[in-house]
Amino acid sequence: MDGELEAVVELRFIGNLELRTILSSAENIPEVTEVLTLAGDPDALVRVRAANIHDLQRVVNLLRTNGQVTGTKTLVALGSWSRHAPRD
Repeated sequence: MDGELEAVVELRFIGNLELRTILSSAENIPEVTEVLTLAGDPDALVRVRAANIHDLQRVVNLLRTNGQVTGTKTLVALGSWSRHAPRD
């Protein structure tokens, strides 16, 4: 992660929204690297890469203040592994 923070933000939305609406809530935020829409609770998971904790807070605030989000939960990654990432 090279000095950056990586986090996953759970999003809960009002009512029954179209998947496109959920995706559009995050697509214009450059720090958002991935959005997964889910069946059940929460409605979506958003993967974020931020320069520091203040940047992460700014991104989470952008996600939660779009008028359709009823709740968030942010989980900061301490480390990561991926089957698809090249190994050092």
